Amino acid sequence: MTTTVNGIYVLQGIVPGQIASAPVGVKVVDLYDDNGQLFSASQVAQMESGGGQVLGYFSIGEAENYRSYFSTLPSSALGPVDPSWPGDYQVAYWTPAWKTVATNYIDQMISAGYDGAYFDVVDECETSWAKANAPGGDPIGAMTSLIQYLAYYAHAKDPNFKIWANTSGSEDMLANSAFDNAIDGAFEEELFYKDNGSPQSAADTNYNLALLHNLTAAGKPVVAIEYVTGATKVADVHAKAAAAGIGSYIANPNLELDGVDTEGFATLPTPTPTPTPTPTPTPKPPTVAITSSGGVTTQASQTVVGTVDVADAGSTVTILDGTKAIGSAVVAANGSWSAKVTLTNQGANVLTATDINAGGTGTSAPVTYTLQSVAPTAPTLSIAHSSLTVTGGGGTVALGVSVTAPASSTATTVTIEGLPSYETITDSLDGKRFRGSSITLTAAEVNSGLTLKSRYSGSGHPVATLTITATDNIGGVLTTSAPKTITVTDPPAASGTSSLTSTLRSVSATASSSSQDSIAAPEPEFSSLAALLSNEKPIGSHLAIGAGQRPYSSLDLNLTASTGGTEPHFHR
Repeated sequence: MTTTVNGIYVLQGIVPGQIASAPVGVKVVDLYDDNGQLFSASQVAQMESGGGQVLGYFSIGEAENYRSYFSTLPSSALGPVDPSWPGDYQVAYWTPAWKTVATNYIDQMISAGYDGAYFDVVDECETSWAKANAPGGDPIGAMTSLIQYLAYYAHAKDPNFKIWANTSGSEDMLANSAFDNAIDGAFEEELFYKDNGSPQSAADTNYNLALLHNLTAAGKPVVAIEYVTGATKVADVHAKAAAAGIGSYIANPNLELDGVDTEGFATLPTPTPTPTPTPTPTPKPPTVAITSSGGVTTQASQTVVGTVDVADAGSTVTILDGTKAIGSAVVAANGSWSAKVTLTNQGANVLTATDINAGGTGTSAPVTYTLQSVAPTAPTLSIAHSSLTVTGGGGTVALGVSVTAPASSTATTVTIEGLPSYETITDSLDGKRFRGSSITLTAAEVNSGLTLKSRYSGSGHPVATLTITATDNIGGVLTTSAPKTITVTDPPAASGTSSLTSTLRSVSATASSSSQDSIAAPEPEFSSLAALLSNEKPIGSHLAIGAGQRPYSSLDLNLTASTGGTEPHFHR
């Protein structure tokens, strides 16, 4: 059991000399006087000169619009106004912005010499707004994490700095040992009487006393704050508090907490001496663990999970492969974290996780992932024909290349080397044209269908050999398929009209020299016939004989063009 400690609770009309002379063991005061000026270190020292611990006040669950920090808060950190206290707004106490405000208050208290901090409005975590907006729907966990963080932060600067809380309305948090361990004492308002002076039900009082017992059993003092007046009620409060092993303070029923209320001092039970404070342990670095088992894998992409102390919820864990950071994750309210990483080495990848708090850096035990050392399967190339012919002068042919990516593919590409300057390749994906002695295409471009076009204009039959390979980078290993080749021959375009005209002239001359059925077709008409030839395909026509010629109405003409030239054949 703890030694009984009485207290005072003064937020207005603070006179340092009166605070010093109050015959109690713990004294809660605002950091500012009624003119909005911070109490100086010498004034704080004066308050402490009469004995007892002097604690600086901070509303941890609501933002007060008359405070200097209020204008720095983003609107996203503010909730609805408290209807009972106009000017006080519910606040997103889990946000970095509010954590900054809170740590600034701790810094001010330590700098001025306060013995500790007193956190009011802890019960904000029980409001419907907090329940709807807290991370993971856990406002109590978020409040516990914030108080734990502030305790660690303060103890790193002053190991003897005390953390007290107003547990009124949030008594259920006392069932959480993490919360109990983070505080050194508590004020409990209206434990025995309501603020209108009527007594609380015995059931409510006993329920709350049972939870407060978690503190007193750990040697941590509790002070009941009762807003009553009159000797009978004052005496009743003192008797009930003494029976419960806790201290008390009789405050003015107007709830203003203006100046030191002395009504209860005359009949205060003689307190036992305040126990020697138990030294606060030096804050420790986070306890970080990777709970994933590691092992042999063929997949470079992994999800690594683990845990950190609940006290460090909201912090960031960094995952290292050796000394290289490969991922990070924010710690959830329950201390869990999960990060997606990519293993960077074939073979052993030794992963650790680190986190930092006021006590230093915590590092997990290593977990090894072995990325399978056998080279992954390379992409598979398919070639429809190993030899192709494409006519020069604008002829085209389907290249007939496709690629199949391996299951663990990240970005398969295809490289074609040996493409001559007079040939281009076009994909069917977006009509992109490729040229050059070495070109690289994506799998999607290749598999959309490739067309080779020749602009060869010479008279030879050039042959080009295209060398094709497919490549992928899997788990840090570059895999390349065996090369495949396509031989492309580019014959020249058909010889065209000039050869046909020459042949027709020869036929005309032969017919004219015949003694019978001579034909004297004008040369222009033969020329017009030559124009009918197209794309080396067989055609049929009738050649009309010019006016004035013998009754020789027509000739059946079959012309077949081939690479070797055009030979006309006439039949009556």
